[in-house]
Parts: sequence; C-alpha cells; structure tokens
Amino acid sequence: TEERSREPPAWFAINIDEESNDLLQLSREANSFFPQQLNRDLLQLSEDEADLDLDNLVDSPNSGDVLNPLDVITALFLCSDGFVQQEMALKMSMCQFSVPLLLPNSDTQQCTLMLWAMRDIVKKYRPQSLSESKGFIEERIVLSELPLVSFVRLGECSLSKSEVLNKLLTYSQQCHDTFVHRNMECGDSPRRISNGLTEISWYLPCGNKNIDLFAEPVAVANLRGDITSFETQFSFLCQTSAAVFVFFDDLDTQHRLLTNQQKAQIFLVGNHQSKSLRLDALKKVATELNLTKSNIILKTKQMNDADFVKNLRDTVRNVVENPRTRMQVEQMAGIARGLGMVVDEDFPECQRAKRNADAKC
Repeated sequence: TEERSREPPAWFAINIDEESNDLLQLSREANSFFPQQLNRDLLQLSEDEADLDLDNLVDSPNSGDVLNPLDVITALFLCSDGFVQQEMALKMSMCQFSVPLLLPNSDTQQCTLMLWAMRDIVKKYRPQSLSESKGFIEERIVLSELPLVSFVRLGECSLSKSEVLNKLLTYSQQCHDTFVHRNMECGDSPRRISNGLTEISWYLPCGNKNIDLFAEPVAVANLRGDITSFETQFSFLCQTSAAVFVFFDDLDTQHRLLTNQQKAQIFLVGNHQSKSLRLDALKKVATELNLTKSNIILKTKQMNDADFVKNLRDTVRNVVENPRTRMQVEQMAGIARGLGMVVDEDFPECQRAKRNADAKC
C-alpha cells in the first residue's frame, strides 16, 4: 500500500484573519466537502487496517530516559546540606507541594526524618474554634500538635493513591497536584531511588464553613512504594498517625503485616472493580483486625470518582474531628530513633546551627 499523504485534507483548511490572530474559522468549503471526504477516509482506513502493526504501539513502554519527578526531588535532598534542604522544603511548602518527611537513602538502606529541613516552615490557620473571634494560629509547623493521617499501599493497586489524595485535599474545580501521581507528566516513569520516600503536607482551615473541607487542621503523609518492602516506614506511620488508610487490590498473601500494626486506626481502601479483589479475603482480614464496615471504603462499579472521594473525605473528616492522637513532628524524632532511623537534626552542623539560633533568642 502506498504511503498516504501527510498533508491535512482539504476539509481541515483553516483561514486566519490577519487582523486578529486569535480568530480561527473553518473554510466555507468544509460544509459541503466534509461528508464526502470523511466517508472516503473511513473506507481507506478500513482497507489499511490489515496492514497496521500495532505490536510496537501496545508493547513499547515509556522511555527509560525520562526521570520520575520523585527521583529528582529525592536526589536533590540527598545531595544538599541541611541549610539548602531547609530552603527547598520552605519553597515547596509555599507552593503547596508536599515535602519529604522520611527521606530514603538507597546506599545506606536507611531513611532520615527531615525535622531540621522543615524547621523554617511557618503556617497560619484558623480552626473553627476561632472563627467567631477572627483569631488565628501562626507557628512553626514542626511544633504544631496535629493529627496525622497516613496513606499507604499494600501490594499492587489499580487506584492511584496519590491522585486520590490530591482530589481529597482540594475541590474538584481547583484540584492541585500536591502529590506527584502516575497520571501526570512523567509521573509513570519508573522510580529508581524514591521508593520508600514518605511525604507530608497539611490541610489548614481558614475558619469559613463554606470553604473549609476540614474544620480542623490535619497533617497528611504519603508513603511511596509497597509497605511490604518498607516495613520500618510503615511502623513509623502506625506509631505516629491517628489513622492509616491502606490502599489494596489483593489481601490474600500480604495482610499479616497489618495485624502486627494496631497502634493507629486502620482503614482499608479498595477498588471493587479490580479482578484481584476478593470479598471473602477482605471479610477475613477485617475480622482479624476487628474492623467494622465504617473502616472499609470500596469504589464500586456504580460509584464515580467524585462520590468515592466524598466517601473517603467524610471518613477522614471524622478522624480529624475525633483523633486518637495528636503529635508534633518534633516529637516524632524519638520514635524514628527507636526504629533505627536517622534524624537530620542530630547531624553536627544542624546541632551547631540550632545552638546558635537558641542563643540569639
């Protein structure tokens, strides 16, 4: 079959008004030409269909040369000293991006609690208790005693946990990518050094019931990778969180990890449309964990994304309004050390800087 012309068909001709570059009009000839030409194109397409080789189109993965944004962030923090890390974390927070809470290091197989890196982040918010007085709270975020709600993944998951998180924290009309997810540009590139990264962000209310998604402030953590490969990070989150939301498809072989972590309230989040999800396995795990129906959130076939996110948000809202625990990031340092993690504030240069800052105060 001869190669077809690469030029656009005549019915696609566009006239540009020279006096106004933004005014585009289809040519008048299109009205009569379009039906006949479209039919001819469709017939030609049917003839060519047998000659098409779609194997390469289906099987070719994304280019391995494209870096995942999370790898870039991880590399930048690993290669920077404590003061540059503070500046990066501050700027990322100002832009409403999540910042590293636990930074993995593939060379040492350890992760670091980024307490010092977040020291300069100051947030201002107005909880419902101050809405009448028009007062507000302004303080360093590492000293704010807030409930932490964590989101993790067990095994493979057909739902994009991070994309769901972004929808959870913003209105649908103004969704902001606080967390990198697989459906954004470069987000589906393979992660090489950022698995095990745990990010943190905050939802801080303004005191207006018509605007606030959550009436009280809440910290949100997001662990990258499968918790079966990062049990230390998962244990840390279970010990510091008011609730842990576990995204899953298949619970059959991997649920034992959940039974060993009962300090935080556990919620199971699954996609009922996934072929791997089995209700009998889910019921068994829920029984072992003493979970009720309110601890299980499923996206069913009859439920669209908006309804699913609303159900999830209602559950998170209930946790935030009745938290089992509140904790400062500063208080998490002791738990991190107990699990064998590194705390960046223990580095000599950070200790010297902290002593100098305390002396000036």
